Amino acid sequence: LVTNLHVINKNSEQNSEKGLSANATVDIEDICVYAYFDNAKINGKYVLFSLDVIAYDQTEDIAVLKFKNNFTHYNEASQKGERVVAIGNAFGYGLSVTTGIVSVPQMSGYYEIYGHNFIQTDCPINSGNSGGPLYGADGNVIGINSMGLSSDLTAYEDVNWAIPSASLTAFL
Repeated sequence: LVTNLHVINKNSEQNSEKGLSANATVDIEDICVYAYFDNAKINGKYVLFSLDVIAYDQTEDIAVLKFKNNFTHYNEASQKGERVVAIGNAFGYGLSVTTGIVSVPQMSGYYEIYGHNFIQTDCPINSGNSGGPLYGADGNVIGINSMGLSSDLTAYEDVNWAIPSASLTAFL
């Protein structure tokens, strides 16, 4: 996660009161940083996720945080015939949502070029959808929308591919 340094800097308020920039002096030692999500509730109460400060830039007012919790928001595998949803910005027209099924969970046709298999789907992944999530039937991310191919090789429909979340896990 990325946030502003002044949000986690214990000295921000004191610096501002002295007429200095919020990050004139920085103290993040022994701070506790948490994140919560509106859809992450148990018995109506928010679940807090602990974060570590990985890096910060005092001048740019940026802090990089990493989740401490071991939790998953993705699935390592998809199944043939599984219903999928692709979210993106198709053709730059704004938020788009398309649906389809997994045709081939581990399509290896481009392995030599990309170094990983793809999830092949008939779910439209159009120009602008690249980089968006491909959700499986359970609501978890199973892949990263990547590319598509049509019968005339000019448009992005009919046969489409997503990078499996397992490849992202291996990369990270």
